[in-house]
Amino acid sequence: MFEGINQRPVHRVHFIGLGGISMSGLAQVLLKSGLAVSGSDLKASPLTERLVDAGVRLTVGHRAEAVDGSDIVVYTAAVHPDNVELARARELGLPVMTRAELLGRVMGQAGNAVAIAGTHGKTTTTAMVGVILERAGLDPTVLVGGEVEDFGGNARIGGHAYVVAEACEFHGSFLDLRPDVGVVLNIDDDHLDYFGTLGNVVAAFRHFAELIRTGGAALLNFDDPQVRGIAAGLPAEVVSYALAAEARWRATDIDFMGTPYPVFTAIHDGRPAARVALQVPGTHNVANALAALAVGARLGVEPQAAAESLGCFHGAHRRFERKGSRSGVAVYDDYAHHPTAIRLTLQAARRLGPNRLWCVFQPHLYSRTKDLLGAFARELSAADRLVVTDIYAAREEDPGDVSSRDLVRLIAERGAAVRYLPDFDQVVDYLGRETAPGDVVMTMGAGDIYRVAERFVEG
Repeated sequence: MFEGINQRPVHRVHFIGLGGISMSGLAQVLLKSGLAVSGSDLKASPLTERLVDAGVRLTVGHRAEAVDGSDIVVYTAAVHPDNVELARARELGLPVMTRAELLGRVMGQAGNAVAIAGTHGKTTTTAMVGVILERAGLDPTVLVGGEVEDFGGNARIGGHAYVVAEACEFHGSFLDLRPDVGVVLNIDDDHLDYFGTLGNVVAAFRHFAELIRTGGAALLNFDDPQVRGIAAGLPAEVVSYALAAEARWRATDIDFMGTPYPVFTAIHDGRPAARVALQVPGTHNVANALAALAVGARLGVEPQAAAESLGCFHGAHRRFERKGSRSGVAVYDDYAHHPTAIRLTLQAARRLGPNRLWCVFQPHLYSRTKDLLGAFARELSAADRLVVTDIYAAREEDPGDVSSRDLVRLIAERGAAVRYLPDFDQVVDYLGRETAPGDVVMTMGAGDIYRVAERFVEG
């Protein structure tokens, strides 16, 4: 994979930000390929502990000397340019590459590389495709942006013939990939702190689709007007799928049968191809499953066999994940952190038939909260009861021009019942006092809000 970089042999690769969900998966790939791996992160985590058990040398915190003895250094987009380890690597003249560049190299070694792109649904769809290929006996390597029970973690390390991975648009990182099959699930106005405008987001996805290898396929969701708009003139074959629009792959006869879990018929080129019964909720997962079926068919998996595999898939960690119950109150957690994802998740939660649907939302990033403030207020108002915590800053500093109180004010102006509770202890106590049997609580956000769900269930 690394032969000939700067004419030096490669024995050890060092990861700055080893505990990242994608970085840790790539580290597992390199370990299996026989390379030594080291890495650093600000704190240990279950992901890093798993890697240490597999033989990775971990440094907690960032230290220049952690790089010594490495042949290549890999870093994430979140690493600051003046990071001491990155500076040390450059001082030593070591080759450095981004996480996306490494993923591109891994996928470049694959006989069949599948990249799943889209503002929403990447983790679930990537896992679905991985499960289909695994159960078909194709021994895929699968790199997922979440924990998947079917894989025992955030990656399945198989062979090089089939590699399936999420293609993240943040900082344009998916433009380092050259897949054989590229999927675009949807395009929305996210990461505007980087892209600036929705038009720039769309242009990046178009560029991603143009990078699909000669003879490959672009699987595009024609229900999404932005996705449909990038289809014309692509060098790859366009394979469309949709629930409502005209497309080569369609889903018909969608029926929930009184549950949150859909059953549908997949139609391919006008003919029934499979009957699918999902164990993940919501109409949006019908679209994700349809994309996964189309990928499977492209790679030679018979649709009904793929459908049976999907029927055994129970989703990924933090994707409509049931956390348990307390005193007759069912508790779920979801990663939704964009207005569109919030709308779809709350719609799916309504199918649980709650007396009252509670949403405990933790905004993610100051920039996203500011850019989409009105849309957040609109979609969150669909819950019966709302609690909003402080913004999870992640990589950002507080600019002082937006806060959770601004979001709560807009929600209240829409007539919704909302409380601002910045502290998780306050939230858990409040839920304990105010919820009643038959209610459903959904914690939601890309930060650490899942801790509220866990603590509430624990009582």
